[in-house]
Amino acid sequence: PPAPEAAALVSLLERWRERGGGGGLPRVRSHLVVPDGTNRERTGLSVEHVHYVATLMASQGFRARSSDGSGHDIPVLVRERPGSPQGAMALARWRAAAAESPALPPCTLGPSPGELFTSLGNGHFTQALNLFRHGVASIYSGERFEAGSDKALAAAMADGVPSLVLREDMPPAQRKAVSLLLNKTPGHAWGVDGA
Repeated sequence: PPAPEAAALVSLLERWRERGGGGGLPRVRSHLVVPDGTNRERTGLSVEHVHYVATLMASQGFRARSSDGSGHDIPVLVRERPGSPQGAMALARWRAAAAESPALPPCTLGPSPGELFTSLGNGHFTQALNLFRHGVASIYSGERFEAGSDKALAAAMADGVPSLVLREDMPPAQRKAVSLLLNKTPGHAWGVDGA
């Protein structure tokens, strides 16, 4: 990506990133994640792309993120307060989308979840994991997505995946900027310092 865009993205991520004790990236389970209301110009996720990512996982095996940066991309998420306006809007929008399309994984979060994250980056990946979690049928083959003997996939669903988590007080305009910058850099391998 052009240097100014990369610098702007890094600056936003560094400014709003949660800093926790213990270092490393926190693991977030996919069923706690819905698309952020600002992501993808508010168009949500492409059903076809979610199923394509899940099909790759099923055919090639799940590739957990390793210390050398290989494996799945790192989800970029915002931790939401239960009942926050931004989180409530994202949750309502995702519930409606999932209810309208049986090809999407169901939203199993209650009306006031104790924990909620919204995705700014890698939302298709996160919802592909949820296709496996709920055994949704593939729009391509008609077969249900199942982890089967893929231990890495089963671990990702049970334990979550390392994720870059941003603070809930991040303003909508800056969330949108991050999602747009991430979407402008497909295939770019971003490294994240776990500290």
